[in-house]
Amino acid sequence: MENRDLIRNILKEEVNKKYPKPTPSVDKLIYKWLNDYVDGAQMYHDKSWETRHDFEWCNDGKEIMSVILYFHDDENVFDDKRKTEERDFEDG
Repeated sequence: MENRDLIRNILKEEVNKKYPKPTPSVDKLIYKWLNDYVDGAQMYHDKSWETRHDFEWCNDGKEIMSVILYFHDDENVFDDKRKTEERDFEDG
């Protein structure tokens, strides 16, 4: 085995030991916390073309959370007319 692969495997093992994947109970706790956090908040959606969607949650006039989602934009086409549903998710 090459040194590079050996180092990569050791690093993966160490990261997995230090940061274990969450259990279903931790997932449930996080979702409950998020639901409680945005409960009663107003959600705003701003759509920039079909390639970007911004979501903001506000409570008592203050922004408490925002999410931005980016979808594929075919730069080889002058005017890409695809709807968001037809595009691949890229980043968020």
